[in-house]
Amino acid sequence: MTKKRIQHRFACVLGFAVLFIGSSARVPACTLCIGFPEKTDVDFLAESACVILARTETETPFTFSPRRTLKGKFDGSKINLLVDSMTRRRLASDHECFVLLVQSTPYGNWRSLGIVSNAFRPVVERLVVLARFWSEKGQSEQRWQFFLPLFGHDDPRIRQLAYLELGRAPYSVIRNLGRSVPRETYIDILKDPKYLKWRSLAILLLAQSESAADKALIRDSLRSAERFGLQSNLSAWAAAAIEIDGQAALQFIAEKYGRGSSKDAEEIEAIIAAISMHGRFADLEMQNTIVDLYRQILHTRPEFASRIAEDLLAWERWELSEQLSEILEKGSLLGREERLSVARYVRTTQKNEEPVNGSR
Repeated sequence: MTKKRIQHRFACVLGFAVLFIGSSARVPACTLCIGFPEKTDVDFLAESACVILARTETETPFTFSPRRTLKGKFDGSKINLLVDSMTRRRLASDHECFVLLVQSTPYGNWRSLGIVSNAFRPVVERLVVLARFWSEKGQSEQRWQFFLPLFGHDDPRIRQLAYLELGRAPYSVIRNLGRSVPRETYIDILKDPKYLKWRSLAILLLAQSESAADKALIRDSLRSAERFGLQSNLSAWAAAAIEIDGQAALQFIAEKYGRGSSKDAEEIEAIIAAISMHGRFADLEMQNTIVDLYRQILHTRPEFASRIAEDLLAWERWELSEQLSEILEKGSLLGREERLSVARYVRTTQKNEEPVNGSR
C-alpha cells in the first residue's frame, strides 16, 4: 500500500477517531506506554520562556545565530551550544531548515530540540501557541486530538512526535486508534531494535489487527516473555493478548503469574498493569475473572495490596475486603501510604450494608 493511499485511508476514519476522543476526557493516560521520554518537544515548548529558530553563519559555522523568535523575546545572550558536524551538513544542504532552540528562563542555558524541516516548521509554530493551554486541567484530550492526523506522517520528526504524544493517551483512545490507522504506520517500531523501549504503543495498536499472523505474534511473544522471565514490554504483550483472547489469555496469566507463582516482582507488577487497564473497561464476566486473579496474586504477593486495593475501590468490588484486612493487620510489607490506601478500601467496604459478590 502506497503512502498516499495510507494517508487517504487514515483521513477517511479520522473524523470518527476525533469524535471518540471527545468522550475520553478525565480518563487516565495509558499505563503501559512506558519507555517514552518524560517530556516531549511539546512540554519543552510549553515550559520555555523563549523559543527561536536558528542557523549558522558562514563566518561562524560552529555556533548558532537566531533567525526567528517564535515565543518570548530573545535576550541577546550567547547560545552556548556547539553545532555538530551532522547538523552543519544538514544546514548547508537545506537552506529552508532550522534548528529549534529553547530557553527555560531569560539569560539561562539553551537547549536544542533538533532540526526543523520545512514540513515541521508550521507544526512547531502551532504548538508554540497551543502547548501553553494543554497543561490546563481538562485540556489533555485537545493535545491528543492535535496529533491524531499526524500519526504516520511522511516527515520523520512529525511522525516520531505524534507517536510519542499518542503514546500518552488513554487505552480507550489507543484502542480506537488501532482500528483506524494502517498497520504500516507503526509496524517498523516493532522491528527496529533502537525502538525497544517505545514498542508498547505499537503492540497495543497491533492488538486491533485482524491478521492471524499478528494475533499469533502477540500470543507467542507473551509466552516467550513468560518462559524466559522477560520484563521489557511484558505489560503490553499481556494487555494485547487479553484484547485478542479475553478469558483464555487471563487463564494463561493466572496459571503462570497467579497463586504460587515464583515470578519476579517486576513481572508481577507488569501483569497487574495489564489486567488493571482491561479491568477498567471489562464486562462483568471478565472483571470477575480479574478480581479472582487479584485474589490469587495477593496470596503470594501481599506487597501489591495497595495497587490492587486502588483498582477494587475504583471498580466498587468489595469481595477482597477480608483478605486485604488481614494483609493490613500484618502490614510488614506495606509502607505508610500503602497502608492508607488499603485502609481506605477496607473502610469503604464496611460502609456498604452488605458486600455483594459480582456487584460493580
